Formats: sequence, C-alpha cells, structure tokens
Amino acid sequence: MEQVNLIAETIEDTKIKYQGMYQMCFLLGIVPILGVLAMALAIGVPKVPIALVSGIRILLAISLIIGYYVIYKREVKYSNKYYLSLLDTWGFTLNIGKEKS
Repeated sequence: MEQVNLIAETIEDTKIKYQGMYQMCFLLGIVPILGVLAMALAIGVPKVPIALVSGIRILLAISLIIGYYVIYKREVKYSNKYYLSLLDTWGFTLNIGKEKS
C-alpha cells in the first residue's frame, strides 16, 4: 500500500497545471466589461471627454494583447498541441497569432 501511495504522489507531482487557459478566459471576459463601464461613464458624466474614454478602451485592448503574449510565452513550453492551438485561436481572435518560421 505504501508503494501505491508513492506512485500516486509521483503522478500528482508530475501533472502539468495549465493555467493560461483560465487566465485568457478571464482577460477575454473582463476587458470588454471594463470597456462598457468606460463608455457608461462617458454617457453618465457629461464632463468626461470622449477622447479619454477612447484612450481607456485602447489601453484595455493593448493590455489584452500584452496579456495574451505573456500567457502564450509562458505556456508554449508545453507539448500539448491541442492546448497550444486553442491559445493560437485566441491570438487569431486578437489578430496577433504566432508567426510561422
């Protein structure tokens, strides 16, 4: 029984914990919500210039691209091609898919 527990612990320790997928889902969900809140701020407060809201939305888009880049660079070391193709799909959605050499 001791050997079975040792094998179970070894398997558990060698499992790869894919976190990029969850983080990318979070980014793809939160950034549009923040953009809508910025637009609601411009509509609700008449003194807020539209240029400020546009700047905020541009910064949100840039943060989404940077977030994807950081997540992809960290997760590319894994050899699971299906997982990486899903991340590539999100990159294509952001129009920054990985370059083929």
